[in-house]
Amino acid sequence: MCHFFAIDFETANPKRVSACSFGYAEVFNDEIVDSKGYLIKPVGGHSPIQSKIHGITKEHTFDKPYFNQLWDEIHDIFDAPLIGHSLFDQQVLNALSDHFNWGLEFDYIDTFSYAQNRLPRLKNWKLITLAEYLCIPVTKHHDAMEDAILCAKIFLKLQGSPRGIPVDP
Repeated sequence: MCHFFAIDFETANPKRVSACSFGYAEVFNDEIVDSKGYLIKPVGGHSPIQSKIHGITKEHTFDKPYFNQLWDEIHDIFDAPLIGHSLFDQQVLNALSDHFNWGLEFDYIDTFSYAQNRLPRLKNWKLITLAEYLCIPVTKHHDAMEDAILCAKIFLKLQGSPRGIPVDP
């Protein structure tokens, strides 16, 4: 795949529509050529449990745009294939599309499932586990842009790995 966007969302509460951060990494010809992260005013406010995970609170997002207010700047991303780690990011994007009545359709590859097929002997397929196994440095986990970059790097490495690499957990 020569052009795609790896994406990542952080949510502010248990509802998938509550994106409070969005990040992407654009990949062209196996190179990350652009990346960006956004703080977003979440639908439904913040929950302490989610804030504890990623550190984003209402103080960080009270003056930020809702996701639909970023649309003019980011809508082209969704025309290319999307890569995300797990179905979570796909579910968030679908929930936002439904909430804002966009009817968004997109191609999506889940690196969690992709890694399960490529590396069946790993103890788990969490983003951090895959990064460690594939020797990819982790900068700031649960930062949407950094996790999108990490997801892109994982996908690129997995594309080059033979199916069923033996793994000693």
